[in-house]
Amino acid sequence: ERTYKDLVSEMSSKTFGNRWIAAFELSKLLASSSIPQNEIPSLVEDLTQIYKTTDDIRTKDFLIVAIGTLKSESSLPLLAFVLENEKDPNILFHAIIALGNMPPGIAFDFKNLIGFLDSSDVALNQAAILALASHKVADANPKIESFLTSKELSLKYSSAIALINLKNPKVIPVVNEIFDIVTHKNFTP
Repeated sequence: ERTYKDLVSEMSSKTFGNRWIAAFELSKLLASSSIPQNEIPSLVEDLTQIYKTTDDIRTKDFLIVAIGTLKSESSLPLLAFVLENEKDPNILFHAIIALGNMPPGIAFDFKNLIGFLDSSDVALNQAAILALASHKVADANPKIESFLTSKELSLKYSSAIALINLKNPKVIPVVNEIFDIVTHKNFTP
């Protein structure tokens, strides 16, 4: 059985051909076990270096999934880098999910994440809505509120759920619609 250090070593090796497999295994390992807190910063540093030196999209994607499982503020610089520089929607999606799963009160500039509310990718919109809401980013609320009338149901419902904590009365019709979802023609129980 390989440890996370073995997998990082494999991804760092110039002779190891399938970095993405090691990254995938690492994401599974980190999701199912805990890493000692004092080792997380060096692990994040190693994964950041690997991320920035690989061109393989699969490897990058699994590295971001792995980073997200750590829920560590030491990964915020890499996540910010990804939001600013990455084009692949899967990697961006996993970076946004990683941010949404971070503990409350993290020191992060959410301006780049707010920009994803204007994306043409519905999955990125939805992930951004939920991540911004989980961190109670007030600057995002007007844009999130605008999704309450969206024809895209996932955005409409995500925005309503996101705005419930603000006790915004505009969410009441959408929340009632969610409660009646069993009768909606596009959804089944």
